[in-house]
Amino acid sequence: MKFTNAKSRSSITQLANCSFNMQLKTNNEPINNHKKMKKYLILLTSLLAMLVISCSKDKGNYNLVPINEIKITGTVPDLINIYQFETLKIEPVLEQSKKLDENKLIYSWTTFLVANPDKGYVLGNSKNLNARIEVKPGKYFILYTVKDPETGVSFFKQYRMDVGTKLSEGWMALVDQPNGKQEISMVNTAEEIMHNLYENANSGKSLPENTYAIKALNGYNGQLLFMLAKADAVELDYIGMKQFGEFKSWFYTPPATINPQNYFFTNSGTTGFIINDNEIYSTTYTSGGSTLFGSPVRGDWKLSPFTFPSFFSDNILVYDTKNQRFLKFASAAIAPLGNPSGSAFDPNKVGKQLIFGAPGWDEKYNCLLKNNNDDQYFIYRVDANYGAPIIAAEQYKVDDAPELNQAKLFTSSGQLPHLYYAVGNKIYILDIPAGKARLAYTFPVGTEITAIELKQSYSVFYPDDSRELVAATYVAGQGSLYKFAIGNTGDFTNNTYAKVYTGFSRIKDLEFKNASFY
Repeated sequence: MKFTNAKSRSSITQLANCSFNMQLKTNNEPINNHKKMKKYLILLTSLLAMLVISCSKDKGNYNLVPINEIKITGTVPDLINIYQFETLKIEPVLEQSKKLDENKLIYSWTTFLVANPDKGYVLGNSKNLNARIEVKPGKYFILYTVKDPETGVSFFKQYRMDVGTKLSEGWMALVDQPNGKQEISMVNTAEEIMHNLYENANSGKSLPENTYAIKALNGYNGQLLFMLAKADAVELDYIGMKQFGEFKSWFYTPPATINPQNYFFTNSGTTGFIINDNEIYSTTYTSGGSTLFGSPVRGDWKLSPFTFPSFFSDNILVYDTKNQRFLKFASAAIAPLGNPSGSAFDPNKVGKQLIFGAPGWDEKYNCLLKNNNDDQYFIYRVDANYGAPIIAAEQYKVDDAPELNQAKLFTSSGQLPHLYYAVGNKIYILDIPAGKARLAYTFPVGTEITAIELKQSYSVFYPDDSRELVAATYVAGQGSLYKFAIGNTGDFTNNTYAKVYTGFSRIKDLEFKNASFY
């Protein structure tokens, strides 16, 4: 028998003691009166029986109060599909057994990644949900909790939420706004136009002053997105555009002069480089250690922002604008190049101004150079592949290229022997082996072309690699983006554009962002 009443336990103890004393007395003083002994035994048995009855009836003293049963229903499906940065609204219906005032109930909405439910993100604390979904794209579940404060009992409902993104792939445009600040717009693969992406993702914050370039890079650790400014730079989340790094945080010791001119990777994405104020910094992403940039490699040179990386390792070619020569960067050191027999030119004695450089056909780079008299242009082609026996691969003289001396906008084909350039309202095709340029397209008078770019494939594969050119225009305070399809001759299909997108501010830079790492 299990006794739970303290009083009962005390009585039993007393009876036991009494019986024990009696036994002692019996042992020490023999009792001749058997009737008296029998009387004591009957009394003890009766008391024990009463205690047993008392124990069986002692159920405790409890006040049982019925709880308020709450059932959560509604019209929202259990699986919700939504895009990042859209607003999710849920208005659940509560059915209560006690009809408590709903304003007195305690609510919470929390979302968890299905793959990592240890960390939750609070969406709201009211009966109805009205929340902007800012979590990264992925599969989530939402836990809705309703707590009755009178009883402390909680009731739950779970929803599934698949968060997608409209920002995974498409043309990104850096625009100058009328207020003098810069912003990011995008035309995604569904041909939706989205504006103010940075501001929306960063609580109204603006990009660094004088942001001038977008860099979407596919690296060893995934896709990285950088915005370069005249005296600063920032890194953004490649899916949501939220800022999480800035220029000074990328270095052990930040440069004294902040002038970021290029951020790029080797084509395999294993090594990263920054050209800052004509000096080069590097870091490796495969060692498992720190990826911070160290000190620059200094010497008797001044490096151009145009660089020519190889696919593997940290081997790249750079151009020294001070001494007008190509140099090799490898193993965190810069060295002169050899000039073996068969070289198209001496890479150590180029003696020309580098105007533009970018990947070309045949895994070589196209370099547009101009002599120091400013009256003759050349295309030099360099082979930056690791172990290439001849780096100075080809040389072409440009004999006939209208308005080339006025051009500031260039892009190079990775499939055809062409370089495109824009002047005013015209786009030209420079046929490199022929050394001649021809007019590809003319926009209406008064239109200014502000940026051009080819869709290029480096570390990822595009079926339309170098077959799509976009041109940004600006006229009468309005910016537009034109897409041109490129045929086998390098000319635009049907000699006109394929699509036009309007409603932009003045576009100053273009970059195609792919979805390979989403």
